[in-house]
Amino acid sequence: HFTADELTRSNVILLGGEKAVPWDHLFDDLINFKTDYDYAHGIQLVRNRAPKSGELPVYTVSDAPNSITGYAAIAYLPNPSRSGHALILAGTDSDATGAAAAFLGSEDQMSKLRSLLHVDNFPYFEVLLKTSRLSGTFFDAEPVAWRTYPNLH
Repeated sequence: HFTADELTRSNVILLGGEKAVPWDHLFDDLINFKTDYDYAHGIQLVRNRAPKSGELPVYTVSDAPNSITGYAAIAYLPNPSRSGHALILAGTDSDATGAAAAFLGSEDQMSKLRSLLHVDNFPYFEVLLKTSRLSGTFFDAEPVAWRTYPNLH
């Protein structure tokens, strides 16, 4: 529970997509990978607003009850007033969001991400993870697309 003013002048971690965390909308102009819900087909998805070669414009999740694949987006961005930082984790479901949190907490995964981004110190970035789960427990997260934003510093 905090106000927009607090978000614009503090460091913040936001967990969940726009349906759960309305503050995510404050980053709409910066975010490339957006979790969304297709109401017409009843499926969770991630929209890739500017696909690069080899990337999909939309990453969908099967609506089958035993589906093992999900997606999660991690964004490390400046807060709206550029006076602090924001870390946003949003998954196609809670298991995928949990996989993103575990990914961030893994020194091995973060080392691999640094190598993938070709950096020693993290610039502002986004990464889209493909997650796997079994019986409601996530067990893997693999980067499938990413962006760096070194000019935002």
